[in-house]
Amino acid sequence: PRVALFVRKDNPWKYENIQSLSSVRLGVITGYSYWDSLDDFLKSSRAGKAVFFGGETPLDDGIAQLKSGKIDVMAETLAVFIWTVRSSGGSPTDYRVAYLQAGEPIYMAFSKTDAGMKYAKIFDGGLVRLRKSGELAAVLKKYGLSDWE
Repeated sequence: PRVALFVRKDNPWKYENIQSLSSVRLGVITGYSYWDSLDDFLKSSRAGKAVFFGGETPLDDGIAQLKSGKIDVMAETLAVFIWTVRSSGGSPTDYRVAYLQAGEPIYMAFSKTDAGMKYAKIFDGGLVRLRKSGELAAVLKKYGLSDWE
C-alpha cells in the first residue's frame, strides 16, 4: 500500500523530509504504522503537534479536521483516503497529495495442498475474467487506482 500525506488543495505545504513535519499539525491514526522514519518521528518529542485519532471512525474524524483546518496534514494510504472521502459524499479533488511514499508489493499466498492449488486457480481465473470484462478497471477506478499490468 502507498501511504500519502494529504493537505487541503489550497495548502501549499510540501513534504521535504521528516523534519518538515515538525512545522505542521499532522493527523495520524493511533496504532497505525506508516513507514519507518514517520513511525520514529511519531514516537519522538519532535511530534509535539501530531494529532492522534482513535475510536470508531478515526479516518472520518481526521478528514473532518483536515477539511476544517484543525489539522494541516493527514497520513493515510492513498486508496483508503480517496474511498473514505467519496463514501462520505466528499470530493477527493478538495485535497492534494503533498507526499506519496513508495509502494510495497502485496502478495497473496496459497498453501501447496490440493485445496490451496484449487483456490489459487479460482483466484487467477477470476482476476483474468475481471480484467477482460473491464470490471477490474471499474473497481480500481472507484478507489483511485489503476491496473498494475
